[in-house]
Amino acid sequence: FLDDNIGRILGALEESGSLTDTVVIYLSDHGEMLGKHGFWTKSVMYEDSVGIPLIMSGEGVPVDVNATPVSLTDIAPTIAQIVGCDVRTEPAQWKGQSLLGFLDTPKTERVVLSEYHDGGSPTGSFMIRQGAWKYVYYAGGHPPQLFELDNDPDELIDFGVSPEHHSRRQKLHEMLTSILDPEEVNARAFADQAQLLEQFGGRKHVLAMPGFNHTPVTT
Repeated sequence: FLDDNIGRILGALEESGSLTDTVVIYLSDHGEMLGKHGFWTKSVMYEDSVGIPLIMSGEGVPVDVNATPVSLTDIAPTIAQIVGCDVRTEPAQWKGQSLLGFLDTPKTERVVLSEYHDGGSPTGSFMIRQGAWKYVYYAGGHPPQLFELDNDPDELIDFGVSPEHHSRRQKLHEMLTSILDPEEVNARAFADQAQLLEQFGGRKHVLAMPGFNHTPVTT
């Protein structure tokens, strides 16, 4: 079904004569655990959830696999540069960067950030990815996780409390706290959620709302 719809888009571009001067970017907003590690949906920091497909094709885009860690925040500056807009260069590499800058010069040690506070999570989770290493910090004193994805792509070996990997965890934790204070951000997220619950009549009232599967919004 997906291949068919992508084919329809590419066919329309070809029919209109626009295929050769159009850059096509295919991506999704999140992954899906599908039962792996005992989880469903998208609410954890394992690769099946946080990793997404990102394929770009067009003039000047080499046919290759690029090992640079990238983020959805990179898409807006990428499109802006493609269409000729001025793109502000962010000094922090974890912020949105144009993917065009990585095509000829991959940056495999680039740092990317992800965080999650939704879906009834008991606490906020924060992920730092640098190269093959992924560090996951859970606010509220929960044990962290640490994975080395080159040799453990299925994330079966967790170095989150390994004494031998203390320095690696410390380095990645310092990267995280240089970007944000995870405990403070977690407290703000809970405060915001509590305010919303109160606004809509309290927890019991919200849970009793028919068809409720998202943050309720008033008009």
